[in-house]
Amino acid sequence: PPQWFQANSNLNMEILRNAIFALGFIGGLYGLILTTRRQSTFEKQTAATSEQLFNERLGRGAQLLAERRSSFRLIGIRLLEDLAKTSSKDQQKLIALILHDFICRKARPLDENGEEIGINSKQQLRKARPREKLKDLELAIEAVIAIAEKADMLGKEIPFSALDFRGLVIEGISTSLRLNFNYAHLENSVFFKVNMPNTDFSLAKLNGACFTVA
Repeated sequence: PPQWFQANSNLNMEILRNAIFALGFIGGLYGLILTTRRQSTFEKQTAATSEQLFNERLGRGAQLLAERRSSFRLIGIRLLEDLAKTSSKDQQKLIALILHDFICRKARPLDENGEEIGINSKQQLRKARPREKLKDLELAIEAVIAIAEKADMLGKEIPFSALDFRGLVIEGISTSLRLNFNYAHLENSVFFKVNMPNTDFSLAKLNGACFTVA
């Protein structure tokens, strides 16, 4: 051993203690760095897995919305509605937009030849669809409103203008969202026990429509 190590036993013990403490501190710091890195890696992997699962379920729901059979479309709406319950606000907005697009496509005003009718057109709408063929449309509207509420989209308008909602039955909705039904075809529709104070029905066609307030 070097002479300085043997010269003073008290000093030697102090040096040893300091060395052990320093090594322990370095080891602890290194362990903390490794733990932090592992935690960061785990969080990134978890986030990537969560994002992948969201995209898979979102894609499956959107795919079901395009099915010809109404029962499949209803399943797709339910799937997207359930997905929104555990999603971020940005993801909820995306789901709401997908369902809104479905509503706009499903409720396009068409004539008997399947051609879309404009707001100022004098063409006659095709025969109103029976109630059983409106179930997916009704469920999608209710889902969009519920999801938009969760996603804090209160300041944005949700347009349903100029769409064909004849014979539609909407029940039990209470929302402060800005819903726009301008020029919508709402003949013989029913809004039962609803509370929608910011909804705009101006210039909507309301012959035979029924409204009851919650």
